[in-house]
Amino acid sequence: MLSRTLKWIYRTHLWLGLITGVVAALLGISGTVLIFRGELEQAFRPHLLASAPLSRETSIEHLVSSYIQVNPKQTLRGLQLPTLGERNPLVLMVAGSGQPARVYIDPATGLELKGPTNDWISWTVRLHHSLFLKGHFYTGLAGVALSLLCVTGVVVWWSSIKTFAHDIAFRPGRLRTMRARDVHIFAGVWLLIPLFLLAFSGTVFTWREAYTRVALALTRSTVQKQKLAAAGDARSLNLDKAIAVARTRFPEATPTMVRMPAQTGDPLTVRMRTPDDSRDMGTTQVFVNARAEVIGVEQPGDKPLAARAVEVLAPLHTGELGGWPLKLAWAFMGLVPPLLFFSGVRAAWRKYVRVYPARVPVPSQPELEVLSARNSDFSRKEAGR
Repeated sequence: MLSRTLKWIYRTHLWLGLITGVVAALLGISGTVLIFRGELEQAFRPHLLASAPLSRETSIEHLVSSYIQVNPKQTLRGLQLPTLGERNPLVLMVAGSGQPARVYIDPATGLELKGPTNDWISWTVRLHHSLFLKGHFYTGLAGVALSLLCVTGVVVWWSSIKTFAHDIAFRPGRLRTMRARDVHIFAGVWLLIPLFLLAFSGTVFTWREAYTRVALALTRSTVQKQKLAAAGDARSLNLDKAIAVARTRFPEATPTMVRMPAQTGDPLTVRMRTPDDSRDMGTTQVFVNARAEVIGVEQPGDKPLAARAVEVLAPLHTGELGGWPLKLAWAFMGLVPPLLFFSGVRAAWRKYVRVYPARVPVPSQPELEVLSARNSDFSRKEAGR
C-alpha cells in the first residue's frame, strides 16, 4: 500500500512539474526582474520622474483639480503621493473615456508627465501578475502548483532517504560530475523552505480574504469591524484637508496613498507609513468623512495575530519586509524554478525517453541444436584434413 502511494505521489510530482513547470519558470524569471521594479523604472523611465526632488509641501488638491478640469470625463479612484526629497511624481489612478489607468503629474510644475509606458517593464508586470489574462487567479493557481511540487518533492526524496548524505553533500569538484537528477535533488532540498515561502506567499494576492477567514477560524479569533458610515459625499472632500487631518492623528507618519470613496456614504482613506512600518506604502489607514473628521483608524496591531500573519505574506513576497538582503535573496530564488524545471525534464528524459541499444535476438533451443550440429560437422571435416 505504501509503495502504491509513493508511486502515485511520484507521478503527481512528475506530471505536475512537466505541465506547470514552464509557467513557474516564467514567473520566477519575471519575479527576479520585478523585485527591482522601482530601480528599473527610475533607470528606464526617466520621462516619468519629477523635474526636481520635492523640496516642500505642495497642494495636492490644486494639482488634482487642475487635471480634472482639463479632463472632466475622468473619474479619480486614488492617488499615490510624492515624497519629500525624492523625484517621485504624483500618480493619479483614473478611469473613463479610454485614458490610461495611471496619470503621472510633476508636483513641482503641475504638468502631466507623458511618455511611453507600454514597454518591457509593463510587459513583465502583466506576465508576472496575470499571465496576460484577467486578474490574479491563474498566477494563484501556479503558486499552488509550485507549493504542491515542493511538498511532493519532499515525499519523493524522503522515500530514498538512504542516499541522503550523498544527495545533499556539497564537495569541491562535485558540480563538474553532477547529472540532471543530482542537480534537481540538490537544489530542491537545500532551497526547499525559501522556495515554498515564495510560492505560497504569492497566492495571497489571489485569495487574501479566504486565507484570513481560514486563519481566523483555525485560531478561533474574531475581527471587530468598524462602522465607517460617513455622513455626506466624501468624494468632494478637499484632499489637502483630508491629508492634514490624518497627519494630526499620526504626526510621525508619512502619507503615501489616498483611496477615494466608491459611493456616497463611504469614507476617504489615507494610507500612512510609520517609522517602524515594514511596507513602503505603509500599513496604517485613516478613514475621513465628508466633514474632514477622522471616523476610524486601522493598524496592524489592532488585528488578531492570525490576520497579521496573512498580511505579512504580501510584503514578504515582494521583498518589502526585509529590505535589500531579502530582495537579493528573492532575486536568486527566482532563478530556482527554471533550474528545477530544466533539470527535472532532463532527468525524466534520461529515465523514460532515452534510446536504448538495439537488442540482439536470442536463438531458440531448436535453432541452437541445429547450429551445434553444424559446428560439430565442420569441426570433424577440419580434423580430417
